[in-house]
Amino acid sequence: MADGQGTADPLELEHMIGYTGEGAQSIQYHPVERDTLVGYIGRLVLIANVHDKHQQEFLHGHNEEVTSLAISPSGNLIASGQGSSRCVPNSEAMVIVWDWKTRQSIYRLIELNDGIAFSRNSVTHLAFSGDDRFLAGTDDQPGNTKLAVWDMESGQVANLAKRPPLTFLIWGAVVQSERRTNRHPAYHFYAGSDSQIHLFKFEFDVHTMQYSVAATKMAMPSSGLKRKYHSVGMHGGSKFMVAGSSAGELCVFNTESAVFRACIPVSCGGLLALQTSHDETRGQDVVYCGCGDGKLKLLAGQDLDWEMLAETALAGQIRSLGLAAGAPTLTPTPTPTLTVNPNRQP
Repeated sequence: MADGQGTADPLELEHMIGYTGEGAQSIQYHPVERDTLVGYIGRLVLIANVHDKHQQEFLHGHNEEVTSLAISPSGNLIASGQGSSRCVPNSEAMVIVWDWKTRQSIYRLIELNDGIAFSRNSVTHLAFSGDDRFLAGTDDQPGNTKLAVWDMESGQVANLAKRPPLTFLIWGAVVQSERRTNRHPAYHFYAGSDSQIHLFKFEFDVHTMQYSVAATKMAMPSSGLKRKYHSVGMHGGSKFMVAGSSAGELCVFNTESAVFRACIPVSCGGLLALQTSHDETRGQDVVYCGCGDGKLKLLAGQDLDWEMLAETALAGQIRSLGLAAGAPTLTPTPTPTLTVNPNRQP
């Protein structure tokens, strides 16, 4: 609105509708506050209440479109990544880490910058370790993909390496050290790339006084299993990892032995999203599977033994799923407990 002298007051954004549907985790439940959703659209991170569409907050700080989002297990930190700009030289694929309580940015991380003026790369995956101590992230630069791990106590990069293009990132167990000379815990995290599952051991080296990464690959069937993995979750505590494949299978891996265990057909349209949980009443581990044919299926089991408990159909592909904190997992319909990101195809 202009005043009598012809100057205009800046407009303040009050409400937004929608989210970035192409993103794999573009809308998520907060892990502690059950009624709170966190998502991104355009250059903004959105915090909203599921029961009041007018109760929204916006985190401002990105100068390009947000492309990735992660919330720490405790809910105390949010990380959001963006793309670089073709219009601004040396524009970074930046990651911003936010403090949940203050809604303020605490770190701006630029290690995923490709270093090429006017080029374009984006942050594709972000994931916090189980104790909130570390954040891992990767970009999408073809043939020159970076995988970075940052220390959330200092904001400094703990490890940076070039890897093949990655399709997911997830942290496993935090292993407390039993050595008197090394009281730093060890970590495992996992990533997928073109039919391979990579296991990264992230451990503190007492000689260099720094964390280092050792990479190995999961042992796959001898006949080969050519798949692209779209989504992933930890299962059975941290003993198993389950991944959704491009062929529509739920693939099971033993993280202790680093061996492929099973491949369960779920959908003919690809298994694009999944969420793992545990049903206390039945004493079962369960997996929600979002499929490319619009089916949402609930499976229960572990290792080699699985059964389907329920299914429903939605319009369009299901690209993302989220479970509310403390929500029951086995209900007549998944609507009360799930956030579903369906991406309707033209």
